[in-house]
Amino acid sequence: MRWIIFILMGCLLTGCTVRKEIVEDIYIALGTAVDLEEKVPTDDSHSDHSSNLYRITISVPTFHSDHKIVSQFYKGKGDNLKSVLMNMNHTSDQYISTSKFNILLFSKPIIQLGIQDFTEILSQDPLLSGRITLAMTTGAADRIFSTQFPHTNQPLGRYLYQVIENNTRTFGLPRMNLHQFIYELKGEGIDPIMPIIDIVDERVALTGIALLRDAAYVGKMSLDETYPFSWMKQKRTETSYFKVRLKDHDEISIRNLKTKLRHHYSEASKEMTLYIRMTGKLMESNEAEPLDMTPAEMDKTMTNQLVKESEALVKKFQKLQIDPLGLGNYVRAHSRKWSEQKWKEQYSDIKIKVVIDSTIEK
Repeated sequence: MRWIIFILMGCLLTGCTVRKEIVEDIYIALGTAVDLEEKVPTDDSHSDHSSNLYRITISVPTFHSDHKIVSQFYKGKGDNLKSVLMNMNHTSDQYISTSKFNILLFSKPIIQLGIQDFTEILSQDPLLSGRITLAMTTGAADRIFSTQFPHTNQPLGRYLYQVIENNTRTFGLPRMNLHQFIYELKGEGIDPIMPIIDIVDERVALTGIALLRDAAYVGKMSLDETYPFSWMKQKRTETSYFKVRLKDHDEISIRNLKTKLRHHYSEASKEMTLYIRMTGKLMESNEAEPLDMTPAEMDKTMTNQLVKESEALVKKFQKLQIDPLGLGNYVRAHSRKWSEQKWKEQYSDIKIKVVIDSTIEK
């Protein structure tokens, strides 16, 4: 009887094969730019309706014998990435693989319309990694792909990914890949975000964080706002350095800044408190003379600055009716009577306080 079961299992699994990809016989695409194509008329000539198409550019690195890396590009139009990729393979001498995608870059008009359907289709593709980084650019996404960056010899998709990854490791930028994006999009009491990259002084640079509601763009955070945001969103962070503004335009830099976060929510008073514990060391100031400040005075100055910036950022989120910090998700996990609809109705009026306990060593 046991051997019959094995035979049946073998028959059922014969169709569950995955395409073999031999490196020498494929092109490994590392990045994709998605722009909004102009509206085009439908097949019905008597109809006034029109549909939006995506303009998609895929970057494929080619390696030469002189160790030089040259990116070649495939371009197409369509309503989803998979159909465009299929057409690209009709014109390619080798199969274009998307299994190693590093980054998916959207232009701002795409994000303004919303990318829920686009990302959900991608998340259902078993050959596409959930670790692919999602990002936005304020200009045309294919403009970044068509720009030469002579200061780096990395493949384009890898270079864009590394710029974002460096900000994640160095400055505590919250990670946003396809898996995390879908989780926060589908999750209750939380909204996704997206890093913004643009060309600055002939280099690609992080310029902010896009704020989304229902996978559509509603606003942005500046680079200065990304610091308190990361501390209020993540349980633990490590930042290489952080600048504290003093009186008379002086500044000090704090290095090896580490934070720990915990929440407390009172259902009776409808009040949320974020407790942030910080430790760090004084790195330098913009003054030649040593600072005439005690560690306690530095702690107080930094705490006042960060509390003010953090609470201002929270009010910004409430005004936009978005919850990128996932406060609703925290309350849901600690309450049996939580209702998403009720939370959305009262979210803008909830009092949210930030309490910071900092320790700065000279």
